[in-house]
Amino acid sequence: MIDAATESRFLDRIHYTTPSGCWLWTGTPSKDGYGLISVPGRGMVGAHIVAWEVFEGDRDGLFVCHTCDVRTCVNPHHLFLGTPADNAADMQRKRRGTNSLTVDEEAEIVRLYAGGGVSMQELGERFGISKSLVCKIVGGVGTGAKRLPVTQRAEVQALARAGELPQSAIGARFGITQSAVSRIANAEV
Repeated sequence: MIDAATESRFLDRIHYTTPSGCWLWTGTPSKDGYGLISVPGRGMVGAHIVAWEVFEGDRDGLFVCHTCDVRTCVNPHHLFLGTPADNAADMQRKRRGTNSLTVDEEAEIVRLYAGGGVSMQELGERFGISKSLVCKIVGGVGTGAKRLPVTQRAEVQALARAGELPQSAIGARFGITQSAVSRIANAEV
């Protein structure tokens, strides 16, 4: 629940008039470009999360996602609730995130490379991505003995960036190390 003083500070840091209908957060940004606001007892919280709680109420532990994909937008009409999987699917459908390929495109890259006769460099050029990303796709995400498919990477990344669970708990859920969760969250893999 958001207290009255936090709600007042929140409302004072919104630019309401944009052609897109977005209400832009003018307060502190995160390194990822999302708005942040200090909430007593909770620390720094995403401005879009506070927007949901101010205008819509409890989010029942769900993610607050953007329909507009503007990270600083706090317009409640541009927000929706979803699970980590919903958020990952939304990112994939909109081709957002560090990897703009669809699951089918990744599968095609793996198939073509496994068939031989095409280099990682050629696949990168064909799909508009770097050779190093092709290498990661072809080899999976190295996490010790376990390798995660792209859909699970997106879910790990969403959970880690939400900051609601310790990275060790996320790692335990997916059978990977905390350091692998950290690398996935920081888009290093």
